[in-house]
Amino acid sequence: MLLQAQPSGLLHNRSASPSTLQPVARSPLCTTAHARPSRDCRNAGIQQQLAALGLCCPCCSSSNSFSHHSHPHTRHIAVSTAVADAVAAEPARQEAAAVSDGDFDTDISTPVQQSPTATTSKDWSVLNFYHLVDITDPQEVLARHKAYITDNGLTSICGRIYISSQGINCQGGGLKTHAEQYAEWVKSQSEFQGLFYTIWPASGAMFPKLRLKVKPSLISLAGGMAAIPCTKPDIRATPLNPADWKQKLAEADSSKRVVVMDLRNDYEWDAGHFDWAPRPQEEVFAETPVGVHTDGEVPAPLQGADPENTEIMMYCTGGIRCDVYSALLRQKGFKRLYSLHGGIQNYLREEGNKHWNGSLFVFDGRMAINPTLQQQCGEDTPLPAAVPCQLCSSEQAVLPHVNCANMDCNELFIACNSCKAK
Repeated sequence: MLLQAQPSGLLHNRSASPSTLQPVARSPLCTTAHARPSRDCRNAGIQQQLAALGLCCPCCSSSNSFSHHSHPHTRHIAVSTAVADAVAAEPARQEAAAVSDGDFDTDISTPVQQSPTATTSKDWSVLNFYHLVDITDPQEVLARHKAYITDNGLTSICGRIYISSQGINCQGGGLKTHAEQYAEWVKSQSEFQGLFYTIWPASGAMFPKLRLKVKPSLISLAGGMAAIPCTKPDIRATPLNPADWKQKLAEADSSKRVVVMDLRNDYEWDAGHFDWAPRPQEEVFAETPVGVHTDGEVPAPLQGADPENTEIMMYCTGGIRCDVYSALLRQKGFKRLYSLHGGIQNYLREEGNKHWNGSLFVFDGRMAINPTLQQQCGEDTPLPAAVPCQLCSSEQAVLPHVNCANMDCNELFIACNSCKAK
């Protein structure tokens, strides 16, 4: 059996001794030569926390090269099946970087509470939104949000809601009624007028807890966001609605007259991507070049492009990376910048899979979605990847990704069902 992505909330314990570790089975793709002590300590912490939930640790695999992070017989635990079933978030390397930067020092968290009246998948949802705006007192905004959720009994709200001096970013969910109520309240607040949000159906709570906190940056980017004027709409890329995006993609070609740029992690591109978009050379978006001068370093798709005349089409899952990075590109001198309003998820909902290859990786318990295919064939239909199996090269690769069981590697990769069964 193969190990799927780890719950992000289980990656922060540094207190365990590395001597408690068991041998780690590796992916055939694993190139890690040796373990680093800092990862070993955190891996031991994962063992303890997973055991407390009745789940399987990747280090416990004996006869198999991989193990599931959850087994069917463990799925009776209290916080719906989602805690055992999914709750995937950023890969361990991103979480580790966040911890080392002190991002979680002011964490305000509560466990997800299962509602006794929530009995069908229609009761649950995933909520996504962001809004870039100058905020004078992020702590006051945080207190207001926390009070609203608490005072109104929105106990099912879960996920990551980050507030900074440059706005808010939410990847969360809960009961649909709670998610809608919270999103509409956020939209009614003076600083978040015009907020655009999306709500997706879910089979349960897709996050293990609510992480509502102030962070210095809403997204991970080298050097942070503070120096980027992303709260000014006229500095950011021109947003295109999905229909206009589809039309502009149809006019793109292999020349650099139009550059289509994927601002996600490389493994997200493997899951699915738009026509004409090359695979990011950066393993994770946080490594994307951030030099602010016109002649400074730029991502590979923009190297050699004419800043004055090249049309740059930027896309990401929900849109926030594009809005932030487009402001940086504007500082570099690029003039004709376009972003996809609402991100890929909004495009797939409104325009289907035209010009799209594969499925969409998401940072929650669903792991991947393909709205058009799932609507046509059912929620349980296998979701195709955009690249062949990275073990046997079969064209029948399916999502979700799997993780190398070596936590020092923890590489996300794509496999076909046949290789997953080995």
